[in-house]
Amino acid sequence: MYGTFQRYMENKRVFDLLFARLIIKVIYPIKYYQSSLFKESNFMQKSWDLSHRVLLGTHSFIAPRFEEQFRCKSKILKLLQTQEGIFSPAHLKNLANIHYQNDQVYWKKYLKNPSILKDLILIFKSLPYLSFPNHHKIQEKMTLFGFQITNLSQDQSIQYVISRILQNKGLSLAFLNSHTINLSIKDMSYKNCLQTFDLLLCDGIGMRIAAKAHNQRIVENLNGTDLIPKLLKSLPKDTRVFLLGSSQKNITQVHIKMSQQFQELNFVGYNHGYLNSKQNDSLLVELQSTQTQVILVAMGNPNQEQWIHKHIKANDNIIAIGVGGFFDFYSGQKQRAPLWIREISFEWAYRLYLEPRRLFRRYILGNILFLYHLMKQKKEWKQ
Repeated sequence: MYGTFQRYMENKRVFDLLFARLIIKVIYPIKYYQSSLFKESNFMQKSWDLSHRVLLGTHSFIAPRFEEQFRCKSKILKLLQTQEGIFSPAHLKNLANIHYQNDQVYWKKYLKNPSILKDLILIFKSLPYLSFPNHHKIQEKMTLFGFQITNLSQDQSIQYVISRILQNKGLSLAFLNSHTINLSIKDMSYKNCLQTFDLLLCDGIGMRIAAKAHNQRIVENLNGTDLIPKLLKSLPKDTRVFLLGSSQKNITQVHIKMSQQFQELNFVGYNHGYLNSKQNDSLLVELQSTQTQVILVAMGNPNQEQWIHKHIKANDNIIAIGVGGFFDFYSGQKQRAPLWIREISFEWAYRLYLEPRRLFRRYILGNILFLYHLMKQKKEWKQ
């Protein structure tokens, strides 16, 4: 193990020097012959500065970062700490706004079979995020597209929901992404509906770009598919949960799987999301009779938020969360993007690849439309 690691360390220093020189050689003509372009590019400025640090020997492309070095205690990790890292496996999760628990877990996995190829892959995964500045102050509340957004981490979001349950208070929660923003701009009634929600959280690379355009920074990418399982695991024992949405076959599978996975919770009922007026009335009676505390609503946008807005009131003491396609992913009906695709914020492209006809309008035309709305709002904001 140590022999392999020593060879890796020797090759690693050579790789650092060669790669840093390559970056400087590429950027040099731009810096000195197109200086205005260089000054406007946060990506090129950071790449230039970090490459010089590598050449000076104070930094390495792959090593524990300064804030990680106090938490990394294994012997092998100590050998890596002779230089401060620019990128690391755990830092990539942070850059991509993906929730992670422990730096050492990722380092131990990474160093089981260390190689320069793995280093190179990690660098290329991380490089695009250099264009996102980390110096912007993190604000707990931010306003984007006319919405008051709460800027929380995954753990903070879960603790907030639990606190509302313990206080016997209701809560309406929605996730905002580029698609919901487009829908809200097109339909003012939907925008008004979303503005009544108690907690709006940011989901996806689009919202991160929007925050950057307004000199703000999102703490963590939050979406129902990642957040809800961790929330269910953290809920107080015997919390009464109702599942609403998707097809009858799929919601039945979700109910069975959740009941087995989260045995300390009380799943009081479930229903498909294609309700007529009579079925809807019966459902509301069932929610009241079962004294539901948490309801997960998966009807898609804008239906799920409109249903929550219309039928769940603050004095009902119910936590109502719009979870989008979470039930489809949880049951296995739809395939989730691999982790490496999520790390580079291209999960939307993976979904488009799987369902091109259904999602072309949402992701290709929709993303262009979102950027147009963002540029328009940025112009108004500057004025």
